[in-house]
Amino acid sequence: MDLSFKDLGLSDASHMPLLVLYVHEEALRQKDLADALHLDTSSLVRVLAQLRKAQLVDWTSDPGDRRTKCIVLTTAGREVAASILAKSMEIEKDILADLTPHELDVTRRALEKISRRFNPLSS
Repeated sequence: MDLSFKDLGLSDASHMPLLVLYVHEEALRQKDLADALHLDTSSLVRVLAQLRKAQLVDWTSDPGDRRTKCIVLTTAGREVAASILAKSMEIEKDILADLTPHELDVTRRALEKISRRFNPLSS
């Protein structure tokens, strides 16, 4: 996946925040974005600065707490996120093309089971 987005100048660390913001369709507090990405807020600061420099995201202060940033996609950021999503779906389609419906079902169930083990809230 990382190689597929190099032409956009994005790594896994930088394209995932764009996708989360795209799916939420509204500004997210930096803490909420970090939580959605399973990251510490401080780990997200550098990535957000890079995305802002590239004019893909912007932020304002939360009216309820001026110390809190609300992150939003710019118009260019929405376009890039839509492109990332389309490319991801294309890659998924290519990777899964030769699997039977039964194999797809087994694979998805196994991955969901593994994923739940990484989420302490679903234990």
